[in-house]
Amino acid sequence: MAEVLFLLVRHGQYIPENSKKKIKEKLTPLGRKQAQLIGRRLQQYKITEFHQSTMPRAVETASIIQRKIKFKKKIVSDDLLRECVPDFPKKLRKKYKFNDAQKLKKDLQQAKAAFKKYFVKSRKEKVILIVAHGNIIRFFICAMLGIDTIKWRQLDIKQCSLSQIRLKTKGPNRQVVVSHNDCGHIPLKLQTFL
Repeated sequence: MAEVLFLLVRHGQYIPENSKKKIKEKLTPLGRKQAQLIGRRLQQYKITEFHQSTMPRAVETASIIQRKIKFKKKIVSDDLLRECVPDFPKKLRKKYKFNDAQKLKKDLQQAKAAFKKYFVKSRKEKVILIVAHGNIIRFFICAMLGIDTIKWRQLDIKQCSLSQIRLKTKGPNRQVVVSHNDCGHIPLKLQTFL
């Protein structure tokens, strides 16, 4: 019986891009510390594949983790793992300024395509690390649990937290969410959401 373990990591705390002030998106010093802490936690796993979102905060987080775990292979970058808003309740769209129905539809298609691409059973044992974003990781958790994926907003997710999903080819519990938003490696005073 082969097993694939997915390790899903949200990027560290960051400074958003601001073109008016000529500020490029990058991790804060706290975000870099959070990335080092999750990197230390991930040293216990024998990671066979490493994927990252193409957004700067995820790339920088992944780079710090790569050095910490001494991952020698290439990290695979994928636009499907970029931050998105995979649907939003219609009655709340105006209040939270998610009025672009086309963008929401596109983001939902992106999240579904990413889920379909990555969460595939394998005949080989694998440990796959994915560094991405809070919304898409929460979408993956909902999709794996078989609950309405619009519920992603109701799951908390801290920066550099660890979520785990296990897929098996045989036996009971072939699809299991092992953990979500695990922050045990980050001291409480260093935990952040935004």
